[in-house]
Amino acid sequence: MTVQDRYKTYLSDQRRHFDELVTEDWETYLVKEATELWRFEVDLLMRWVRPATILDLGCGCGFHDAEMARRPFVRHIDAIDYSVKSIEKAVSHYADRKINYCAADFSEFQTRTLYDLVVSFQVIEHLESPETFLQTCAERCSAGGHVALFTVNRLRPYNRNLMRRGKSAELEDSMHKQEFSRAELRELGRRCGLAPRRIFTYAVEKLWRSHRLGLWMGYLLPMWGTRLGAVYSKSG
Repeated sequence: MTVQDRYKTYLSDQRRHFDELVTEDWETYLVKEATELWRFEVDLLMRWVRPATILDLGCGCGFHDAEMARRPFVRHIDAIDYSVKSIEKAVSHYADRKINYCAADFSEFQTRTLYDLVVSFQVIEHLESPETFLQTCAERCSAGGHVALFTVNRLRPYNRNLMRRGKSAELEDSMHKQEFSRAELRELGRRCGLAPRRIFTYAVEKLWRSHRLGLWMGYLLPMWGTRLGAVYSKSG
């Protein structure tokens, strides 16, 4: 039985779930399809922002951080996750002189530093209070900097088909508390004092798992996209 199969009910504190996921299911967690998706997310983000300093909240195994650290304009990354085992994997697999990994909850992480970019990949859908999380991101972003979120598209084709038949949209994962649409992410950013710069979809579910073209098709054809991203700017 996989870790995902064991956890069928939502937990507000999921650190044990992720501790087990990156240890027991590591070989299936870090597969080519996943890393291609993660690399695409970083490539897409870095087309629009060129941060020197980055705070990654919910960094997981550190793959995204290692990809961001490859950019010559990136000088330093603080990467935070409350899963101790995830941080151990990050240190052992994706250590880099530019990256400081830290095991901590985002609400407990203490720093006076403000960052050019505050980013999270597949985090906000797990949280009971997404607005509190995004407000924390905004507070730790420097004036003129950016906040970026990558998550699941609630209005992906599967859910739209359900809704057309009068049924409720389904969550992609039992550990998700809430999933979002582009309009909802735009409004969430505005409530946190952030100006939406780009709200976009990406990745066609079946195609991106077999061909990189599927990642771009979900970006170029929003009605097909199963993933969702938002880049906000913070005014001076």
